[in-house]
Amino acid sequence: METDIPARLDRLPWSKFHTLVVVALGITWILDGLEVTLAGTLAGALKESPVLRFTNSDIASRPAPISWGRCSAPSSSAG
Repeated sequence: METDIPARLDRLPWSKFHTLVVVALGITWILDGLEVTLAGTLAGALKESPVLRFTNSDIASRPAPISWGRCSAPSSSAG
């Protein structure tokens, strides 16, 4: 099966939209790396805390630190 789709895609012009997508993906990649770094750094401190006394399985079952804010934020339901 032969196709000219790759050649047609290569001829498309680079626009501001493409730059925006690349920048957004780069920022997301940086934030993901930051989240992994924070999770790894805080895991040791949480295990050593005499008050919290987390085990390895406790830490593994918890969401990453940046996710804690999203998961623990109160819902704003009208009622």
